[in-house]
Amino acid sequence: PDDARLDTPGKRLAVAYYASGIDTDAVERAGLSPLQPLLSAIDALDKPEQLPPLLARLNRAGIAAPFAVWIGPDALDKRRYRLSLWQSGLGLPDRDDYGRSDERTRKLRAALDAYQARLLALAGADAATAAQTTAAIRAFEEKLASASMTRVAMRDPGAVTNPRTAAQLAADAPGLDWAAYLRALGLADGARINVAQPEFARAVAKLAAEEPIALWRQYLRLRLLDAAAPRLPQAYAEAHFAYHSRAVLGLE
Repeated sequence: PDDARLDTPGKRLAVAYYASGIDTDAVERAGLSPLQPLLSAIDALDKPEQLPPLLARLNRAGIAAPFAVWIGPDALDKRRYRLSLWQSGLGLPDRDDYGRSDERTRKLRAALDAYQARLLALAGADAATAAQTTAAIRAFEEKLASASMTRVAMRDPGAVTNPRTAAQLAADAPGLDWAAYLRALGLADGARINVAQPEFARAVAKLAAEEPIALWRQYLRLRLLDAAAPRLPQAYAEAHFAYHSRAVLGLE
């Protein structure tokens, strides 16, 4: 469109985003450089106290690792909007896929392993390191899955409506600095959020306190690569399609 039609920042941003996506040569040239600020922040993670603001930074960039964050009408007061934390951050489609042993699930897990190893290899890891990292992340995700609510249980609106302040989260889910996390999300001290799955929040806090910080770096790096893959160079996009669309959904 003519420049005169781009009369708001939102319009200009939308056009620039669309143009950046269809310029495939520029996408190939850029490689991972658009992700570098977030990749560098993940690589710099070396102390537990750095984890809450990093998780919030990723959430603000649309990366669900391990929480998905969204804002919607408050279930208890439709006159208000409230931020919700929702369980997320798994590579397999459903929590139960981590415990099933049928042929379909075994193939799905093998496809996920291959996909994650491919992402890591494209990002510079050697084959041995990629395989080791994939196995470690599988074990990490199994712990998240075991604490995740089932799809059936989530059908109950009351079960996923759990208002909490940072102080209440600190008491109920120790191990993560919830106040620092919520501040980094942009919330005022004392703000109430909805924690859709409290048991999942407790598991994340426990993992924050107990798992090696190096494992968190590996996990967050992979979640970032997975989320961004459709908008990265063709090799990443093809790997994303092969797993998420072909292996999971059966598309061709």
